[in-house]
Amino acid sequence: WMVYQGSVPKASAALGISQEALRDSRREVVRCAHVVRKAVAARSAGDPVTVGTLLGCLPVEGNEDGSWARALSVAVVRAGGFGKVTAASMAEVTGYSLNTCRQYVVEAHWLLQVARTVLEGVETA
Repeated sequence: WMVYQGSVPKASAALGISQEALRDSRREVVRCAHVVRKAVAARSAGDPVTVGTLLGCLPVEGNEDGSWARALSVAVVRAGGFGKVTAASMAEVTGYSLNTCRQYVVEAHWLLQVARTVLEGVETA
């Protein structure tokens, strides 16, 4: 991306992926970076690993791409957790489409796992 001075057409052609896939990938990386930054700050502050701390690591409404992750995660928690919800049940609760919920439930869960890993200080080899 940066090698091509932000030119999506050039970068996508060089990487052999669609422009849409490149944009989506960039958004996912930026979203993850925001979560990691907040989780590192929370860990440095000695914050405990709680649902509130984890939710606090997710993007903030209006300020960061992916603010839906926090709203959806709160809805999931209220419904009993990720193991007890379906995309269909979340679509009913949130008003998002079924396909959007399929994507958002998976991504919100992943972002929370990233935050938890950072907060717990789990290191990989």
